[in-house]
Amino acid sequence: MPTIIDLKKSFASVPWCSELLSNPDVEACIPPCRAGEKDTTYELWERTLNTSNTIPEFLALYTRTENPNSRIHDIKLLANLNNGLDGFPGVCHGGMVATLLDESMVSLILINIRRGALACPWYGTVSLNMSFQKPVKTPTTVLVAVSLDKVEGRKLLITATLQDGSGKALAKSSAVFIGLDGKL
Repeated sequence: MPTIIDLKKSFASVPWCSELLSNPDVEACIPPCRAGEKDTTYELWERTLNTSNTIPEFLALYTRTENPNSRIHDIKLLANLNNGLDGFPGVCHGGMVATLLDESMVSLILINIRRGALACPWYGTVSLNMSFQKPVKTPTTVLVAVSLDKVEGRKLLITATLQDGSGKALAKSSAVFIGLDGKL
């Protein structure tokens, strides 16, 4: 499994990613689905989609806060997408795009749970709305921008946009998550 240093070095070789990583206010972390849990909670992301032919590199970025328990409202995730995700030659399958957007939103939730910044220990997806703007070509490096738009009790409203290196939207998603008392 690549380390933070390995991931930062790899993504820094892409000029537009290097610019994001060079910001001194940005904190980088391995997304929770790739953090090396010893159980099978993230089987899909730790094994199935963690190959050289699928999504070999995945990194989360957010702006540092002075208070380590304050809520993070926005994160960016960098992902290298390869041809093992194709639904058509050279084009990522739409279901994989939806999976990437969903997991990116979950990453924002889990980062906040680990900071003690959300009330519930676990959240489940209630609804996920997708809008595909342009084909996601493979292989490529993409950015997923995620925003926690609203917190209403146990309900979270989150949006995510998958972008190419020039900032063009390739897919957009909005979702509702509900807080649960424990894992499903």
